[in-house]
Amino acid sequence: ISDQLMPQRTGLEMLALIRGVAPAMPVILASGRGLEGLDSDLKRDPNLTLLPKPFTLHRLFQAVEQSLS
Repeated sequence: ISDQLMPQRTGLEMLALIRGVAPAMPVILASGRGLEGLDSDLKRDPNLTLLPKPFTLHRLFQAVEQSLS
């Protein structure tokens, strides 16, 4: 689980690093902004769940369950 906007790199940069070593690892990427226009490309990754902010605890649990199934 990662946020899109972080101090050292973006969530998308982190995702690219992860995909380089573990292409099938489930990743949840949370974002309130910073993914505009990229959602359609990102939805092609079957192991990536996008979690728009703000989100409820229930929605977070759903995202985790979806990622692990």
